[in-house]
Amino acid sequence: MKESISAYLEKIFLEHYDEWCLLSYSYLQNKVEAEEVVQDVCVNILLRKRNEEILNLKAYITIAIKNRSLKKLKQKGRFETLNNFNILTTPSTEEGLIYNETILDIRKAFESLPDATRTVFTLCIFEKQKYKNVADTMGISVNTVKYHIKKAYKNLRVEMEDIHLPSLLISIYLFFLN
Repeated sequence: MKESISAYLEKIFLEHYDEWCLLSYSYLQNKVEAEEVVQDVCVNILLRKRNEEILNLKAYITIAIKNRSLKKLKQKGRFETLNNFNILTTPSTEEGLIYNETILDIRKAFESLPDATRTVFTLCIFEKQKYKNVADTMGISVNTVKYHIKKAYKNLRVEMEDIHLPSLLISIYLFFLN
């Protein structure tokens, strides 16, 4: 099994190396560092003991490259928000449709929250306000704020249980960025 994974990894590495380097370069703005990130991610996968757990190797590598690039930026003290980056990958038509469908599901789930819960969740999670500030602003107790946050997470988890986790996280981030 290890040989087939190695052969498959080599095949997709050769096919997507330039694409992955561009992805990493879009974050790092340094060609040598971008190539190092891509190579490090692929080597780490080869050295991994349980490769059979990776269901979609190409997607896994793409996300790992993005995360490794961001980690490298953070370590260098040059970390900026994702809004400032020009991501050079273009999603396929299928990925675009899945993304749009996921966004619609997220909007529907978020809009299904009761008004007070949605307001508290938005203020605490997306605007990063302290529970105490939200409680004072809305004229409620801190425990009520905690209740609304817990209720929002529970409702969102139930409403979005069918959405694939990585696409869910990316979509939620992009949804609330706009």
